Amino acid sequence: RNSLPEGSVSPSSAGADGNIPTFLIPTNQKAVRAEAAKRAHETGVTDGEEDGGISRPFNFQHVTHVQVDKRTSTGFGGLPDEWRKMLISSGISKEETLVNPQLVLDVLEFRAGACVRPPPPRARDVSAAQKRACSFEVQDPAPLFEGLVQVGKGSSGLVFSGVMKDGGRKIAVKKLDLNKQTDIPSLENEIAMMSLSKSDHIVEYLGSYMWENQLWIVMEAMAYGALCDVLSETELREPVIAYICREVCKALAF
Repeated sequence: RNSLPEGSVSPSSAGADGNIPTFLIPTNQKAVRAEAAKRAHETGVTDGEEDGGISRPFNFQHVTHVQVDKRTSTGFGGLPDEWRKMLISSGISKEETLVNPQLVLDVLEFRAGACVRPPPPRARDVSAAQKRACSFEVQDPAPLFEGLVQVGKGSSGLVFSGVMKDGGRKIAVKKLDLNKQTDIPSLENEIAMMSLSKSDHIVEYLGSYMWENQLWIVMEAMAYGALCDVLSETELREPVIAYICREVCKALAF
């Protein structure tokens, strides 16, 4: 004790003798004692008197030990139940887990922490939003556009491309013939969903017009047409495929 540097021995660090150097005391234990001394100074009651000689936990953390285990169905041992369920539902096989265990753990950690989906909206809120979003202009829309050219045909109507006279924006128009067999609620639902889907990764809805037993649905024009047509006419390189997949995923995430 006498040969140690001055101040290196804590008189209260090891019972009655107090002969353990402070640099040998674990850092967290030093913090515990500092906190206890401060509390004793403020309250006049020591931890020993208050808690029967047992100090309070300091900086407590629950640590989950996960390890690769070929005997389990997932390839991991010690997985939290929530992570185990995510791993099973993800479709990642046990073989893939055993080959890339750290990568799989990183994915699970990301999904458990940062990738939390918001709760779905209540049915009555969605219904009210749909009613507000679904509206038709009762007027002849033909004077609003120019250069309409048929570019497609579907089971329910024709598709045209053209330009808005006001502003010169390129648009696509879907013309639907209305009759007794027309499923009006389905049309209203489609229009409401397009109107509510405001995203850079989803085709923009511009408006609907009802005129002479026809419904005109006006949308943003896609410069290269439908993706199915592009795929049937062109062999895409991998960077282009990756770009398309990324943009589709962004739309789905929205």
